[in-house]
Amino acid sequence: MSGLPLELREGDTTGALHHRGDLARRSHACYDNPTMTPNCLIIRTAGTNCDNELAHAFELAGAGTQRVHLNQLIATPELIDEAQLIGFPG
Repeated sequence: MSGLPLELREGDTTGALHHRGDLARRSHACYDNPTMTPNCLIIRTAGTNCDNELAHAFELAGAGTQRVHLNQLIATPELIDEAQLIGFPG
């Protein structure tokens, strides 16, 4: 198991596994700036439901949301680059 990027931390009595070297924290700017709000791109199209509920859930978790129709995303694929999260309502 030593090849896994997880470890038990000495003194941690919870038994939780932690990323060795904080791999997740090095992966995105949101982790470097704890006051930064992650942006969630919610992709919607005809026939999908619950995009409002999905946006509300992300907002309750502290993320900003942007609802984008699939056709707009096809026309402007750079929108994905601005998002840290992507939500697909069902």
